Amino acid sequence: MLATLRSSFIALALLASLSACSNQPGADDAKRDAEGVAKNDLPSEAVYVVDDLKRENGWLEGQDYKIHYTYNLKAKVDYPGMIVQLLKESANEIKAMPRPDRAALTMQVGLTSMMAGMSSDVPDVKAELESYKQYPAIVDHIRDSPAFREDGDLLVPSVYLVTALLKSYGVQKGQPAGAKIPRQVTLTYRKTEKGWQKLS
Repeated sequence: MLATLRSSFIALALLASLSACSNQPGADDAKRDAEGVAKNDLPSEAVYVVDDLKRENGWLEGQDYKIHYTYNLKAKVDYPGMIVQLLKESANEIKAMPRPDRAALTMQVGLTSMMAGMSSDVPDVKAELESYKQYPAIVDHIRDSPAFREDGDLLVPSVYLVTALLKSYGVQKGQPAGAKIPRQVTLTYRKTEKGWQKLS
C-alpha cells in the first residue's frame, strides 16, 4: 500500500514538473480558463449558455503564449422569454441601486431618449415598448409585474438596460430558442518560476 502511494506521489510530482517546464500552458488549464471567461460573458445565465467552445490556435509571442478560442452563446429561451427574464433582472438591479446611482441612470435614460432615432446604437425605449406589443408574454409580464405596479418609474430604465444589453450582443428581435451568438477570446499566459500564469 505504502509503495503504491509513494509511486502515485512521484508520478504526480513528475507531471507537475513537466507541466511547469512545458513550452506552452497545459491544455486542460487553458480550457478551464476559457470556460470561465465565456461564462462571465453570458448576458444572463438564465437565458444563455456557453456552447461549442473550441481552441482554434496557440502561438508564442515574445515572453507570452497566446491561445485563441471561439465559442457560442446559445439562447435557452425564445425572444419573448428572454425579454421577460431580463426585465425581471433589470428591475431588481435598479431597485437595489443606491439613490444617487438610480438618479444618474434616470438622467442617462432621459438624455439618450432625446437622441433616439439619430443613431442605431442608442436604445430607443419608446420604440422598444411599442415592439413589445406583438409578444403577449411580454405584455402580460409588464402588466402583471409587482415591481412595475409598485414603482411606476421602474419600467422605462429597465427597458433601457435590457435594450442596451441586447444591442451590445447583436441579439435579433424574434429569435428562437437555440439561436447562437458567435464570440471569441484570446488568452495570454506568461511563463514564471511557478509555471504558466494567466495574464489576461
